[in-house]
Amino acid sequence: MSKILASRVLLALISGLVISGLIQAVAAPGGLLQTYLVENTMGTVGTLFVSMIKLVVVPLIFISIVNAVCTLEDVSQFGRLGFKTVSLYLITP
Repeated sequence: MSKILASRVLLALISGLVISGLIQAVAAPGGLLQTYLVENTMGTVGTLFVSMIKLVVVPLIFISIVNAVCTLEDVSQFGRLGFKTVSLYLITP
């Protein structure tokens, strides 16, 4: 069993080396593949991904703050929590 696994791992390493060499040869820095696939397609996908993360962060922070306020046992703790929240909001860019 371990000989079969070792041969599969070796085959995967060699095929990865060959495939990566072919990709490196085809995807030259000014080539067609580099221009259209990497810059246009992957750039668009990356921009969409970052925008979607930004859309998730604001509601997540709002819900976290609401949850923290709802779990307060004493109302006097609200002022201290509000001060910390506002000060952290003003400090971060």
